[in-house]
Amino acid sequence: HLSRLIANCPSFVTNRKVIDLGCGLGLASLATLLGHPSRLVLSDMDEFVLDFATKSCTEMIATKGQESVKAVEKMCIDWSDAATYPPQQGEFDVVLASDVLYDEKAAQ
Repeated sequence: HLSRLIANCPSFVTNRKVIDLGCGLGLASLATLLGHPSRLVLSDMDEFVLDFATKSCTEMIATKGQESVKAVEKMCIDWSDAATYPPQQGEFDVVLASDVLYDEKAAQ
């Protein structure tokens, strides 16, 4: 549903610095690219999944000619390890999070 919301209301992300927490395979990130953010950072704790999502977004930029974002960035973030958090608070205008609390342990 988050991806559909972004696709239907791209103004949520237009010209904004966006981070997709727990991006998984990157569906919300792909929808975000349609809204022309000024910056897009994908994050997940699984580096394989993060690489796959980043590759998908990079290919979309190359094929769709997205002018606003020249490249997507990635951050391997583990919520249980503060050392992996973004270095600067307030670095992003929009924080996306879809299906990130599916495990009770993750919510603690």
